[in-house]
Amino acid sequence: MFVFPREKGCWRRVLASVFSLLITSVGLNAELYAAGGYGVQVIGVGKGSINAVAYASDGTLVLGHSNSQDLTVIAPDGIQSTLSVTGATLVSLDGGWIDPITGDFLLVDNKSFGDDAGDLYSINLDTGAATTLLTGLDTIADVAVRATGHIFVSDAAGNGDGGVFEVARDGGGITATVVSGLEFVAGLDFDSNGDLIVVQSN
Repeated sequence: MFVFPREKGCWRRVLASVFSLLITSVGLNAELYAAGGYGVQVIGVGKGSINAVAYASDGTLVLGHSNSQDLTVIAPDGIQSTLSVTGATLVSLDGGWIDPITGDFLLVDNKSFGDDAGDLYSINLDTGAATTLLTGLDTIADVAVRATGHIFVSDAAGNGDGGVFEVARDGGGITATVVSGLEFVAGLDFDSNGDLIVVQSN
């Protein structure tokens, strides 16, 4: 795990919860146990595999399903709805994030590893319309957005070719290499100081 310092003056956030949500697309037969101080709430979703999850500040959950043009949107009161995505063909989804600037759902789609295709979409949660922010990153794995609006994606290329990049908000593609020389980079997030956390496997 790596931590990359935030730029001076960035907004800081602390994520805290006393509940753990388990979101599943199939029946759950196992008995669940929660650690002390935690509870477990199971949310069943009647669709295929869940590959991308994002949580909005108002409590809304957005789920992406591979090989489906539909997103599942779960309101804070638990009501589920389906949002059909237009302007993009969704294939093999991975990371997701709610853009703190626009409220859109940023979604990673690596298509199929080895095909030199991998996209980052910004999806309007009112209309389902998708805007492409990045194309051609074959092993794109995750996305995270600072409160300042800076967008970062991870690249799980392996063999020392993995890295983390900053992406333009206007669809202009990669604007900076944050770190290179990594392996199979996966999750991105921010700590309570606003520093970027990068997870990789070797």
